[in-house]
Amino acid sequence: MIDIIDVSKKFTTADGEVTALNNINLHIDDGDIFGIIGLSGAGKSTLLRCINRLEDVTDGSILINGIDITKLNKSSLRETRKKIGMIFQHFNLLMNSTVYENIAFPLKISSISDQDIKKRVTELLEVVELTDKKDAYPSQLSGGQKQRVGIARALANNPDIILSDEATSALDPTTTESILKLLKNINKEYGITIIVVTHEMSVIKDLCDKVAVIENNVVVEQGRVIDLFSNPKTKTSKRFLKDTVAKLPEGILVNDNNPNEAIVRVSFLGEDANKPFISQMVKKFDVDANIITGNIENIQHMQVGSLIIKITGSKENVASALDYLERRNLKIEVMKNDNI
Repeated sequence: MIDIIDVSKKFTTADGEVTALNNINLHIDDGDIFGIIGLSGAGKSTLLRCINRLEDVTDGSILINGIDITKLNKSSLRETRKKIGMIFQHFNLLMNSTVYENIAFPLKISSISDQDIKKRVTELLEVVELTDKKDAYPSQLSGGQKQRVGIARALANNPDIILSDEATSALDPTTTESILKLLKNINKEYGITIIVVTHEMSVIKDLCDKVAVIENNVVVEQGRVIDLFSNPKTKTSKRFLKDTVAKLPEGILVNDNNPNEAIVRVSFLGEDANKPFISQMVKKFDVDANIITGNIENIQHMQVGSLIIKITGSKENVASALDYLERRNLKIEVMKNDNI
């Protein structure tokens, strides 16, 4: 269990003091795959580096299983870090060492016997499906294979936590999919808590259970991934979800002053995706409904989607139809020309 409490981080530069993190509060349960998403410069990588104290916080506390790592001495911190694996965007492999030697490196510096190192590395090569590459050098590997070596190295000391810093951003979509599948399998098989920093919403959707959105060094939204996709609350979340949340096509304008017409975004979750709420609304209130656009995705085995609908009829019937949709526990947003 990880508790990040009132964490701030400031850097001193030639131009003065810069705030990288501002009063961050997060709770991450054991076994979670927790995503941290934000634009470049938002502070997400700095937060990740604070969790294993590659960066020291300016204020606040970071508790891992009840122990405040911000207060550990060097010796205790070294022991704690053995249980925190790290996966990097650009792999950070030893280019003059073989795959076997790269994976063995953290075990050697932990004074593990050669026999135990051989056993552990052999196990990990099987986990990441690189048994046939154990004697290869990084220059002989593809990007996906390099990241698999990085994942195996992060697993070497049987960590409780893995920190992943943009681990797929240098990979093509097919390779990214295979790496995300590997991380999900590792989480399921070993119960390791995985914290993923990314600027790709597809990674959050395909991998994570929960997510925090960081904007300008502040957490602006956090919760279950399914809730973020079905009901994004902040402009930052909506920006990341612009390809998922239905939006008005270019050229279609909303007549805000026409009481006989409403263009609404209807968001739904789970079983609501299969309910005939539009046809029932049309029959019940004598209105016409035209579906302008829509999108449905399957996230964590649950359907999440949104439709943009133009409803026309008498003023009273249009108002009653909107009220009906809201009473069906659907999220209704009356569109304006400045909506995304």
